[in-house]
Amino acid sequence: SKMINIFDCNNWVRVKYETDSTGMALRNLYTEAFSSPDTSFYIFDGYNSKASRRKIYPEYKGNRPKVADTFYETLNTFKQLILHTNKISIEVPEFEADDVIAYLTKGYKGPIPIKIFSTDKDFAVLVNEYVTTSSSGILNVNPIDVRLYKSLVGDKSDNVKGIVKFGDVAW
Repeated sequence: SKMINIFDCNNWVRVKYETDSTGMALRNLYTEAFSSPDTSFYIFDGYNSKASRRKIYPEYKGNRPKVADTFYETLNTFKQLILHTNKISIEVPEFEADDVIAYLTKGYKGPIPIKIFSTDKDFAVLVNEYVTTSSSGILNVNPIDVRLYKSLVGDKSDNVKGIVKFGDVAW
């Protein structure tokens, strides 16, 4: 069946890169992209993508472990390889890939189904009868309540502290 695939590339490529045991992550990513018959968008974080959120919240994503320099080499090579396929590559300066993906999918009403490929549970807020995600979302949280949940409970990946002693049980 026809499908539109949207890849959160900084996330998706990193997962493939860090879980690869063959040493061929880049080749496997390219083969997957090149061989897919579906329309696919590969969305990358733009230059200076975290700046606007860090103006509001200086600690945004401040606790994330540094990735190996070789990851960025792999990511940049993958960006170049995508240009040699019939896939669509998007990178918007000062915007993270998830912002662009939200813009492209929010309120989408078909007719072709969209699947977002990412381990980012925040994409659950975009799920509807036409949009799905490879992530399971946040357990026991309605997609419409994700922002409230993360504000109250916290979110380690984005370094949002939440309310002290307000965890999943209180939720």
